[in-house]
Order: sequence, then structure tokens, then C-alpha cells
Amino acid sequence: EVRVRGNVATLTAGLGSLHDRKPASDAECERVVEFLQRDARAIDASLRRGESVWVHCAQGFNRGPSGLLAYLLLYTDASWDEACGALKAARPRARGRHNTFRQQLEQLADGPKANVLLADHRSLDIRDGGNDPCDDDRR
Repeated sequence: EVRVRGNVATLTAGLGSLHDRKPASDAECERVVEFLQRDARAIDASLRRGESVWVHCAQGFNRGPSGLLAYLLLYTDASWDEACGALKAARPRARGRHNTFRQQLEQLADGPKANVLLADHRSLDIRDGGNDPCDDDRR
């Protein structure tokens, strides 16, 4: 579920019972695509209102980055390689090309873009928020 409060969109529970594993059935694949599309819509809606968006998950390397990749692929001019590059430049530990949901993300990349004026992906200010349980050196 995506919960938007002010400038925060959280994908912590975004994939529900699918967790961080590859979908095992066609139904799970469809569900992942639906979640990715929904997450991308939520990010786009906030950005179009001029808000900053904080996208995160529990560890910051798969689910949250998946939502950002979906946004880049559906709502910007980014190709698969450009989206992965932008993600990795901002957060090197994030899974781009090795994402658990790569098949579903590539499906989005190969499909039609959202029916809106596409943003220039290079104009986005994507930053690593840090301070997650996996890479916080201040323990």
C-alpha cells in the first residue's frame, strides 16, 4: 500500500504478501505490475503538485527502488538503462538491473508510457536518504 502524507510516499508494505521474492505465478506477476503502476502514479501525482517525494522501503534496495524505477519508466523519457543508471547514481546499493521484479519492470519499460507530458528524467533530483538498517554506519 502507498501511504502519502505530505511529501512522503511509503512503499514499505507496498507489495503485501509478495515480499522481496520473485513472483511465483501469473497472478502474482500481474499483482506486482499493478502495484508498480500504482506506486508510479502516486509519485507522479505528488510531483505534479510540486511536492517533494520520499520513496522508501524497509531496507532501501528493492521495493522502494522498484517504485521509483516504475515512475521513471512510465512518467519520464527514461529508457530501462537510463532509469537503472539514475537509480544507481543516487543509491548505489539499490537493485536496478538485478531487481527482484526486473521482469515486471521490463514489461513496463516495453509498454506504453503514461498518457501525460513526459518529464526529462535528467531534471529530477534523486537523492539517497540513507539511515536505513542496512547501511547506517552510526550504530
